[in-house]
Amino acid sequence: MNYKLLLWFSFAFLFQAQLHAATCLDTLPANYPLNIDEASKVYLIADRRPEFPGGGEKLGKYIADNLKYPRQARSRNIRGLVVISFIVCKDGYLRDIKIQKGLGFGCDEEAIRLIAAMNNLPNRWIPGVVNGKPANVRYTLPLKFKW
Repeated sequence: MNYKLLLWFSFAFLFQAQLHAATCLDTLPANYPLNIDEASKVYLIADRRPEFPGGGEKLGKYIADNLKYPRQARSRNIRGLVVISFIVCKDGYLRDIKIQKGLGFGCDEEAIRLIAAMNNLPNRWIPGVVNGKPANVRYTLPLKFKW
């Protein structure tokens, strides 16, 4: 009797977990729009990826010149990678800045500050292209913190 009850609860738990997973955004295909409104669709895959003005070399220079190593991390000799993602909008502005993999000790906040400050630059990002048109595209960027 106990075996059947345990089996039933296990099945119910698994069914509930699968039902929950089917409703999560993470289960959608990569190119599925996150919003129904045509103007606010966000793509994870684009025909042409968004680009920092001047290309990857200029992006590296911007990061090297503007990334400030947090005192809290430096004093504890914290090193590692912060993975940050954001949406490059059709107009080149950045929004929805999120930490995907954090490091802590002020590094996550510094990564967000660095990316948000790009909205104040004179030149905007070049938006991604989907089906020949500018599109909102999520961009992921690893930032290395080392002292």
